Amino acid sequence: MNPWKQVCALIALTVLLFGCKETEVPSEVSQGQLVFRVINSLAIPNHEVGIEISRDQITVTRHDNNKKTIESSGLLSPEELASIWRAVDSIDWKNVDEDDVLGLGGTSYFVRFSEREYEVWTPENDTEARGLSSLLELKSLLWTIAKIPIGEQDSAHQPTTR
Repeated sequence: MNPWKQVCALIALTVLLFGCKETEVPSEVSQGQLVFRVINSLAIPNHEVGIEISRDQITVTRHDNNKKTIESSGLLSPEELASIWRAVDSIDWKNVDEDDVLGLGGTSYFVRFSEREYEVWTPENDTEARGLSSLLELKSLLWTIAKIPIGEQDSAHQPTTR
């Protein structure tokens, strides 16, 4: 066999063995960043909480009722990152987009990822009927990872619908 053919065959074999390894392709939403903001009544401690996920970074910004801002950031473990994107993927975003419940007081949720934005008023109100359980599960997961006590962010009053 010609030496050039042997070299070419060896290169082709090397490319096939090492250049074509199987990789997991991330979902559409995990290729960008996630911004999750919750705004409560000014009377609630940490009345505004923002969480931003970008690659393996988490940044948490909290505004208290004295107009003080607390910001922290850190790295996410691969497991935390995977659980966040699984939670995002599990949400029926069409349902969230079509939710048109409005009210006075309560809580506003703002979510942005993959060039999409959503705003939901008080998903804690009629959660099951509105199909927003997965959105609340995402909030709970983010609060746990960010180490924000759930009670410090939740409203103490029942919302009023109109």
